[in-house]
Amino acid sequence: LRRLQRRCSDRRRSALVPTVAAAVAAGEARRDVDPELAAVALAGAVMYRRLMTARPLRDDEVQPLVATVLG
Repeated sequence: LRRLQRRCSDRRRSALVPTVAAAVAAGEARRDVDPELAAVALAGAVMYRRLMTARPLRDDEVQPLVATVLG
């Protein structure tokens, strides 16, 4: 089960990495942002709120989260 979960998680995160890299290349994110680490931070924050708190991430919190991670 752990291997299956990791494969699924890696697949989802790997879809986010190119998007973050494109934002960095376009100047929409700080130049020093590591796309892989940013993807981990974003996915981790969403999963934390979903699984570990009583309040999932709201739509109006997504943009501030992205701004916090990507600058």
